[in-house]
Amino acid sequence: MLASLFFHRAILQLLGLWKPYVYRSTKLIQDGDYILQRQKLVSAPNPPNATSKKVYTIESTNVKLGDYFPQSVMHGAQKYGESVKSFLQQLLTPSSTQVPVDVYTPMFFCDLINLFNITFFFDSFMDKEEKHGLIGFLMTNKVPMSFIVTFLLQFGMMVVDRWIYKGKRRFIKTLFHFFQVFTYHIWFFIIYPMVTLRVFSETPAVQTFYVTKCMYFLFSAYQIRNGYPMLISMHFLWHRYTTFNRFAFKFYTLIPYVFELRTLLDWTITDTCLGVSQYFKMEDITENIYDQMCEREFEKLTSSEESSGKRKKRPLKYALGCRYSRSDHASTKNEA
Repeated sequence: MLASLFFHRAILQLLGLWKPYVYRSTKLIQDGDYILQRQKLVSAPNPPNATSKKVYTIESTNVKLGDYFPQSVMHGAQKYGESVKSFLQQLLTPSSTQVPVDVYTPMFFCDLINLFNITFFFDSFMDKEEKHGLIGFLMTNKVPMSFIVTFLLQFGMMVVDRWIYKGKRRFIKTLFHFFQVFTYHIWFFIIYPMVTLRVFSETPAVQTFYVTKCMYFLFSAYQIRNGYPMLISMHFLWHRYTTFNRFAFKFYTLIPYVFELRTLLDWTITDTCLGVSQYFKMEDITENIYDQMCEREFEKLTSSEESSGKRKKRPLKYALGCRYSRSDHASTKNEA
């Protein structure tokens, strides 16, 4: 813990958010007459000398606290309110030195891990009488209402996060971030032990959920501080045109209903003049263009620059043409 504390202090010092406090010695001055010598107050002789130019008289009076209480409150509110105001201004209108980032992908994976954690280890999040997770629900053919509500709440937060990301709503992201921080900490450390009669340190599933959510908070704060980029990619796998990205996207599209649900959600939360069918066509066109770009990159790695732009050899074309025609004929025959 000390190592993490000093590491956090070093990061704050690099960012200019941790400034060392300079302690100055203070000394109470008694009532009386004083003269200024070498920029210090020295007790004046009694009677004062003729050489002394100025004599400073200090007298203390008793003041009631209630006489200046409203002024003190206003002064404190202005002092600390100005700091809060400047913090919010820097948060919402960042300086030019902050480079916008796009960390929605790790945030999404953190929420997805927590969603699977709730699904398979739901018994750890409820009281001790609840001893069934997803497998138990399938065996007993009974799904409790608490599981449905918890699952929908977690999924709903993911949808809200996607809506904030697509619209680049930085202020709403800030409010949503603080709302989640307070809500999860109150739930896990106050409500959860009282309702479930469990100890937080003895439930690994809940600890995993909390650690993963803290990682999400880290990425979320980083996103809020740096802001959203002007242009954001529709899909994180489209950032590079490699073979791994190509096959990973193919596998993603083969998952039932995931690609369709994501496209429908993006159409719902995006300001666009396209209809649903037109938006799906645009996604299909973009997917085909991405596939062609990946194929071009693969051809650059496997073929030389001299072979580009030349016609294909006839034996290779005949072999591939016969093979494809036979496979098409066999599939047509099976359908018949």
